[in-house]
Amino acid sequence: IHELLHTAVHPAIERFRDRILEQQPHLPDIDPSYYLSGSETGVLNAWEDYAVRQLTSHILRNESPENIPAFLQDLLSAK
Repeated sequence: IHELLHTAVHPAIERFRDRILEQQPHLPDIDPSYYLSGSETGVLNAWEDYAVRQLTSHILRNESPENIPAFLQDLLSAK
């Protein structure tokens, strides 16, 4: 399920690209290698994996969000 969700989350990550890069929030449980030395691509990569992990966790608890952009918005607001 994790890999499948990447295909749904990736386009939404692009939608929030500027906000993610501006905030550059610390993401728990994300290995530093995901950040690719802090490059833009690395920060977005780390954020995408964090979002997919959070979404996977919600889905496995039968707590599917209404839509992915709103879910990402909530994640960004929480950081």
